Amino acid sequence: MIKPIREGKIVASGEMKEILENFDFTVIRCGFTSSQKILVDADFLHDEERKILRLKNIHCPISSTLRCMKYAAKGYWLKPFETLKLFLDWDSRSDEYRNKLVDFLEKSKEGEGLSKEDITELEALMRID
Repeated sequence: MIKPIREGKIVASGEMKEILENFDFTVIRCGFTSSQKILVDADFLHDEERKILRLKNIHCPISSTLRCMKYAAKGYWLKPFETLKLFLDWDSRSDEYRNKLVDFLEKSKEGEGLSKEDITELEALMRID
């Protein structure tokens, strides 16, 4: 179940096809369109059977990397080319975006960490395509 929202590039309400296209991995692109019909990504079955992580959408390369680590701990495999997508996405971002994200992450490791406002802004940065 997902919370029905539309915020920035995050789409979790509306037509099921559009919602699924906004999910990052093929293995989570699955949704019920009715009690008897399920819509899945074209690569869903192939990748799920083989426990392969295939990135189809990256909102933020940092948050996507963290999600890849989470799924790897569950036994999924991220092919090297899929990892490259994360680096290419990072390189395609503006200096302003990258610097702001790095600043937040560096601040998060300091003694007091991030304020509630900082966390809200960091989460927003991680939802930007």
